Amino acid sequence: MEKILKEELKRERERNERLGNYADELKKQNEDFLNHLEELKKEHKKEIEELRLKLQKELKEFKKDITEILKNGKKETKLKNNNLKDEFKSLKNFYSLNN
Repeated sequence: MEKILKEELKRERERNERLGNYADELKKQNEDFLNHLEELKKEHKKEIEELRLKLQKELKEFKKDITEILKNGKKETKLKNNNLKDEFKSLKNFYSLNN
């Protein structure tokens, strides 16, 4: 009977040791997973920040281009308006001289 108890105790110790080893292995895997997760967060944070800065720069350039287009359009419209006024004056003078 004592021999059976010793064998049972030995098996329980072996199981406990295997269970402890398994728990240690799971802890290590969990640590590795958490480290990898942190690396991914940092990596994507950098990518997102780079993308944000790129888009911010492009938006600034786009606003500059739109402002330039509007200025040029305003200048062109003013020039056409002045040309039309000059043409109108010429036509007015022409018809007033011929009447």
